[in-house]
Amino acid sequence: MGDTTLSNPQNVGDFIYYDIPGNKEIQVATKIYTRSGSGYTSVPFGPINNYSTNDRYNCNTAMDLSLGGNNTGGAIQVSVRLKKSIVGQSTINNVLVASTYWNMGDTGGTSHGSVATTNIYLNGTVTVPQNCVINAGTQVVVNLGEMYATDFKVKGQMPDNYTPKQINIPIQCNDMSATANLTLRVEGTASADVPDAIQSDNSDVGVIITNDEMLPLTPNNSSSVVPFKLDDSYHSEVTLYAYPVGITGKTPMEGMFTTLAYLRVDFS
Repeated sequence: MGDTTLSNPQNVGDFIYYDIPGNKEIQVATKIYTRSGSGYTSVPFGPINNYSTNDRYNCNTAMDLSLGGNNTGGAIQVSVRLKKSIVGQSTINNVLVASTYWNMGDTGGTSHGSVATTNIYLNGTVTVPQNCVINAGTQVVVNLGEMYATDFKVKGQMPDNYTPKQINIPIQCNDMSATANLTLRVEGTASADVPDAIQSDNSDVGVIITNDEMLPLTPNNSSSVVPFKLDDSYHSEVTLYAYPVGITGKTPMEGMFTTLAYLRVDFS
Protein backbone atom coordinates (compact mmCIF):
# COMPACT_ATOMS: atom_id res chain seq x y z
CA MET A 1 0.00 0.00 0.00
CA GLY A 2 0.99 3.60 -0.49
CA ASP A 3 -0.42 6.57 1.38
CA THR A 4 0.20 10.23 2.23
CA THR A 5 -0.87 12.61 4.97
CA LEU A 6 -0.67 15.64 2.65
CA SER A 7 -3.86 17.47 1.75
CA ASN A 8 -5.66 19.12 -1.18
CA PRO A 9 -5.08 16.51 -3.93
CA GLN A 10 -5.10 17.82 -7.50
CA ASN A 11 -4.90 15.59 -10.55
CA VAL A 12 -2.59 16.97 -13.23
CA GLY A 13 -1.84 14.53 -16.04
CA ASP A 14 -1.05 11.17 -14.46
CA PHE A 15 0.21 12.73 -11.20
CA ILE A 16 -1.70 13.60 -8.04
CA TYR A 17 -0.23 16.74 -6.46
CA TYR A 18 -0.60 17.74 -2.82
CA ASP A 19 0.02 20.93 -0.86
CA ILE A 20 3.19 21.08 1.27
CA PRO A 21 2.67 22.32 4.85
CA GLY A 22 4.14 25.79 5.33
CA ASN A 23 4.84 26.25 1.62
CA LYS A 24 2.46 28.34 -0.50
CA GLU A 25 4.25 27.97 -3.83
CA ILE A 26 5.03 24.28 -4.40
CA GLN A 27 2.99 21.08 -4.58
CA VAL A 28 4.42 17.58 -4.68
CA ALA A 29 3.35 14.30 -6.27
CA THR A 30 4.80 10.88 -5.44
CA LYS A 31 4.70 7.64 -7.41
CA ILE A 32 5.92 4.35 -5.95
CA TYR A 33 7.23 1.39 -7.97
CA THR A 34 4.95 -1.64 -7.85
CA ARG A 35 6.34 -4.97 -8.94
CA SER A 36 3.17 -6.54 -10.27
CA GLY A 37 3.56 -4.95 -13.68
CA SER A 38 1.66 -1.71 -13.18
CA GLY A 39 4.92 0.26 -12.97
CA TYR A 40 4.86 3.44 -10.85
CA THR A 41 1.60 4.14 -9.02
CA SER A 42 0.50 7.45 -7.50
CA VAL A 43 -0.28 7.49 -3.79
CA PRO A 44 -2.65 6.67 -2.27
CA PHE A 45 -3.19 3.12 -3.49
CA GLY A 46 -4.41 -0.13 -1.96
CA PRO A 47 -2.67 -3.52 -1.80
CA ILE A 48 -0.62 -4.43 -4.88
CA ASN A 49 1.04 -7.85 -5.11
CA ASN A 50 4.81 -7.93 -4.77
CA TYR A 51 5.36 -10.44 -7.57
CA SER A 52 5.84 -10.49 -11.30
CA THR A 53 3.96 -12.75 -13.73
CA ASN A 54 6.77 -15.30 -13.49
CA ASP A 55 7.21 -15.05 -9.76
CA ARG A 56 3.91 -15.70 -8.02
CA TYR A 57 3.80 -16.64 -4.36
CA ASN A 58 1.65 -19.36 -2.84
CA CYS A 59 0.70 -20.10 0.73
CA ASN A 60 3.62 -21.34 2.83
CA THR A 61 6.09 -20.00 0.24
CA ALA A 62 8.86 -17.75 1.52
CA MET A 63 8.35 -14.27 0.13
CA ASP A 64 11.19 -11.88 -0.59
CA LEU A 65 10.13 -8.83 1.44
CA SER A 66 13.51 -7.10 1.45
CA LEU A 67 13.58 -3.41 0.66
CA GLY A 68 14.95 -1.93 -2.53
CA GLY A 69 15.75 -3.71 -5.75
CA ASN A 70 12.75 -4.74 -7.79
CA ASN A 71 10.34 -5.04 -4.88
CA THR A 72 7.24 -2.90 -4.52
CA GLY A 73 8.31 0.29 -2.77
CA GLY A 74 11.91 -0.15 -3.85
CA ALA A 75 11.94 2.94 -6.09
CA ILE A 76 10.02 6.20 -6.26
CA GLN A 77 9.31 9.11 -8.56
CA VAL A 78 8.75 12.60 -7.17
CA SER A 79 7.39 15.53 -9.17
CA VAL A 80 7.02 19.13 -7.96
CA ARG A 81 4.55 21.65 -9.36
CA LEU A 82 4.53 25.44 -8.99
CA LYS A 83 1.23 26.47 -7.43
CA LYS A 84 2.10 30.18 -7.69
CA SER A 85 5.03 32.32 -8.76
CA ILE A 86 8.17 32.07 -6.63
CA VAL A 87 10.03 35.22 -5.67
CA GLY A 88 13.56 34.54 -4.45
CA GLN A 89 13.56 31.09 -2.85
CA SER A 90 11.07 28.47 -1.76
CA THR A 91 12.25 25.79 0.65
CA ILE A 92 10.97 22.29 1.37
CA ASN A 93 12.30 21.15 4.72
CA ASN A 94 12.12 17.44 5.52
CA VAL A 95 8.47 16.95 4.54
CA LEU A 96 6.96 13.45 4.76
CA VAL A 97 5.39 13.09 1.31
CA ALA A 98 4.47 9.39 1.26
CA SER A 99 4.67 6.09 3.14
CA THR A 100 4.40 2.44 2.17
CA TYR A 101 2.85 -0.40 4.16
CA TRP A 102 3.05 -4.18 3.81
CA ASN A 103 0.16 -6.47 4.49
CA MET A 104 -0.56 -10.17 3.94
CA GLY A 105 -3.26 -10.65 1.36
CA ASP A 106 -5.65 -8.25 -0.32
CA THR A 107 -7.61 -6.46 2.39
CA GLY A 108 -9.55 -4.36 -0.10
CA GLY A 109 -9.47 -0.59 0.28
CA THR A 110 -6.55 1.44 1.54
CA SER A 111 -6.74 0.97 5.31
CA HIS A 112 -3.46 0.06 7.00
CA GLY A 113 -1.70 -0.03 10.33
CA SER A 114 0.10 2.83 12.04
CA VAL A 115 3.67 1.61 11.38
CA ALA A 116 5.00 2.31 7.89
CA THR A 117 7.43 0.05 6.05
CA THR A 118 9.11 3.07 4.43
CA ASN A 119 8.74 6.81 4.85
CA ILE A 120 9.65 9.13 1.99
CA TYR A 121 10.85 12.63 2.89
CA LEU A 122 11.53 15.53 0.57
CA ASN A 123 14.10 18.30 1.11
CA GLY A 124 15.16 21.02 -1.29
CA THR A 125 15.28 24.65 -2.27
CA VAL A 126 13.97 26.22 -5.47
CA THR A 127 15.84 29.43 -6.31
CA VAL A 128 14.63 31.87 -8.97
CA PRO A 129 17.32 34.23 -10.38
CA GLN A 130 15.49 37.51 -9.85
CA ASN A 131 17.01 40.91 -9.24
CA CYS A 132 16.31 44.62 -9.25
CA VAL A 133 18.71 47.45 -10.14
CA ILE A 134 18.25 50.88 -8.56
CA ASN A 135 19.09 53.91 -10.72
CA ALA A 136 20.80 51.62 -13.26
CA GLY A 137 23.26 50.56 -10.55
CA THR A 138 24.79 54.04 -10.08
CA GLN A 139 24.84 56.42 -7.15
CA VAL A 140 21.93 58.71 -6.40
CA VAL A 141 23.51 62.09 -5.58
CA VAL A 142 21.33 64.63 -3.77
CA ASN A 143 22.48 68.25 -3.33
CA LEU A 144 20.79 69.48 -0.16
CA GLY A 145 21.67 73.10 -0.99
CA GLU A 146 22.94 75.85 1.24
CA MET A 147 21.66 76.85 4.69
CA TYR A 148 22.82 78.84 7.68
CA ALA A 149 24.32 76.99 10.63
CA THR A 150 22.19 79.14 12.94
CA ASP A 151 19.03 77.80 11.25
CA PHE A 152 19.51 74.46 13.01
CA LYS A 153 17.64 75.45 16.14
CA VAL A 154 15.70 72.39 17.31
CA LYS A 155 17.05 68.84 17.64
CA GLY A 156 15.46 66.54 15.06
CA GLN A 157 14.00 69.34 12.92
CA MET A 158 15.07 70.72 9.55
CA PRO A 159 16.48 74.27 9.29
CA ASP A 160 14.10 77.21 9.23
CA ASN A 161 12.44 77.85 5.86
CA TYR A 162 14.00 74.73 4.30
CA THR A 163 12.24 72.81 1.51
CA PRO A 164 12.94 69.04 1.40
CA LYS A 165 14.63 67.85 -1.78
CA GLN A 166 12.67 65.45 -3.99
CA ILE A 167 14.46 62.29 -5.14
CA ASN A 168 13.07 60.15 -7.98
CA ILE A 169 14.44 56.62 -7.78
CA PRO A 170 14.12 54.53 -10.98
CA ILE A 171 14.03 50.78 -10.34
CA GLN A 172 14.35 48.12 -13.04
CA CYS A 173 13.75 44.45 -12.27
CA ASN A 174 13.86 41.28 -14.32
CA ASP A 175 12.33 37.79 -14.02
CA MET A 176 10.07 39.24 -11.35
CA SER A 177 6.41 38.49 -10.79
CA ALA A 178 4.34 41.63 -11.19
CA THR A 179 2.35 40.51 -8.15
CA ALA A 180 5.41 40.27 -5.92
CA ASN A 181 5.42 42.26 -2.69
CA LEU A 182 8.24 44.73 -3.39
CA THR A 183 9.50 47.31 -0.89
CA LEU A 184 12.28 49.87 -0.75
CA ARG A 185 14.09 50.79 2.47
CA VAL A 186 17.12 52.71 3.67
CA GLU A 187 20.30 51.39 5.24
CA GLY A 188 23.13 53.40 6.73
CA THR A 189 24.69 54.66 9.97
CA ALA A 190 21.82 55.98 12.04
CA SER A 191 22.31 58.90 14.39
CA ALA A 192 22.54 57.86 18.03
CA ASP A 193 20.58 60.98 19.03
CA VAL A 194 17.93 61.02 16.28
CA PRO A 195 17.32 57.39 15.11
CA ASP A 196 15.34 58.48 12.03
CA ALA A 197 18.38 60.39 10.72
CA ILE A 198 21.47 59.13 8.94
CA GLN A 199 24.65 60.45 10.53
CA SER A 200 26.72 62.83 8.41
CA ASP A 201 30.42 63.64 8.74
CA ASN A 202 29.35 66.69 10.77
CA SER A 203 28.72 65.45 14.31
CA ASP A 204 25.80 67.88 14.77
CA VAL A 205 23.98 67.17 11.49
CA GLY A 206 22.05 64.23 10.13
CA VAL A 207 19.86 63.60 7.07
CA ILE A 208 16.32 62.23 7.15
CA ILE A 209 14.87 60.42 4.13
CA THR A 210 11.09 60.18 3.85
CA ASN A 211 8.45 58.63 1.62
CA ASP A 212 6.22 60.79 -0.58
CA GLU A 213 3.97 61.50 2.43
CA MET A 214 6.94 62.94 4.32
CA LEU A 215 7.03 60.02 6.76
CA PRO A 216 10.64 59.22 7.76
CA LEU A 217 12.22 55.96 6.64
CA THR A 218 14.09 54.80 9.72
CA PRO A 219 17.51 53.43 8.67
CA ASN A 220 18.04 49.66 9.00
CA ASN A 221 14.40 49.06 9.96
CA SER A 222 12.75 46.28 7.93
CA SER A 223 9.31 47.63 8.86
CA SER A 224 10.01 51.18 7.67
CA VAL A 225 9.56 50.71 3.92
CA VAL A 226 8.02 52.11 0.75
CA PRO A 227 5.90 49.50 -1.10
CA PHE A 228 5.93 49.72 -4.88
CA LYS A 229 4.60 47.89 -7.93
CA LEU A 230 6.14 47.10 -11.30
CA ASP A 231 4.67 47.94 -14.68
CA ASP A 232 4.56 45.53 -17.63
CA SER A 233 8.26 46.21 -18.30
CA TYR A 234 9.21 45.34 -14.68
CA HIS A 235 9.95 49.04 -14.07
CA SER A 236 8.96 51.39 -11.28
CA GLU A 237 9.87 54.81 -9.94
CA VAL A 238 9.78 55.63 -6.24
CA THR A 239 9.64 59.20 -4.96
CA LEU A 240 11.55 60.05 -1.77
CA TYR A 241 12.46 63.28 -0.01
CA ALA A 242 15.57 64.25 1.96
CA TYR A 243 16.34 67.06 4.37
CA PRO A 244 19.06 67.82 6.94
CA VAL A 245 18.33 68.00 10.68
CA GLY A 246 20.20 69.01 13.76
CA ILE A 247 20.88 65.93 15.86
CA THR A 248 22.41 67.42 19.01
CA GLY A 249 20.65 70.73 19.40
CA LYS A 250 23.98 72.54 19.04
CA THR A 251 24.83 75.00 16.27
CA PRO A 252 26.80 72.96 13.69
CA MET A 253 30.28 73.88 12.56
CA GLU A 254 30.11 75.80 9.29
CA GLY A 255 31.19 74.07 6.09
CA MET A 256 30.22 71.29 3.71
CA PHE A 257 28.91 68.01 5.10
CA THR A 258 28.18 64.67 3.42
CA THR A 259 26.37 61.49 4.34
CA LEU A 260 26.05 58.08 2.71
CA ALA A 261 23.07 55.72 2.66
CA TYR A 262 22.08 52.59 0.77
CA LEU A 263 18.72 51.83 -0.85
CA ARG A 264 17.61 48.23 -0.58
CA VAL A 265 14.84 46.38 -2.43
CA ASP A 266 13.21 43.44 -0.65
CA PHE A 267 10.72 41.07 -2.25
CA SER A 268 8.52 38.31 -0.88
